Amino acid sequence: MSINPGAVACRRRNSGIDSKPWTQPVQVEPLKTSTSPTSGPEQNKSLFRTRDLYRSFDQGAVQALRGLNLVVEEGEFVAIQGPSGCGKSTLLQILGALDDPTQGDILFRDQPMKQIQDPALFRARMIGFIFQSFHLLPTLTVLENVQVPMLEMDWSRAEREKRAQALLQSVGLCDRL
Repeated sequence: MSINPGAVACRRRNSGIDSKPWTQPVQVEPLKTSTSPTSGPEQNKSLFRTRDLYRSFDQGAVQALRGLNLVVEEGEFVAIQGPSGCGKSTLLQILGALDDPTQGDILFRDQPMKQIQDPALFRARMIGFIFQSFHLLPTLTVLENVQVPMLEMDWSRAEREKRAQALLQSVGLCDRL
């Protein structure tokens, strides 16, 4: 199963920025097991795991996701690419707890995302989003813009600033400080 025709995933292991080249694009494949996403000792703990994920719009007229099975391991970079309308943004919105699937299961670190009580807190503490349009506030500096999602956290200003500097450094944007 795939996101939609033409959608592909590229993977890179390890969290180092330039540690390994991207692999060649491959079709997103179904899981190789017939057991449930959390069963079996042979399965490693994954960051995200989807099982038979569907998302439709307009009372089923538009099928953005059709039975997607995807595993993203800890420390792995995954780029989802494909033509406009193939379900890339829909998948990211679902993984980021911004939207719900029509059908299927999503696990974050082997825990069902359906059980997340506060999606905003989950996004603030567990994942980060950089939107296509960036949604930067023009009156804030780069450092301040990076800190905006951290305002949900119970961190001091100094802690937020230190974390924002580290994040900017990790993506090669220290020169923007």
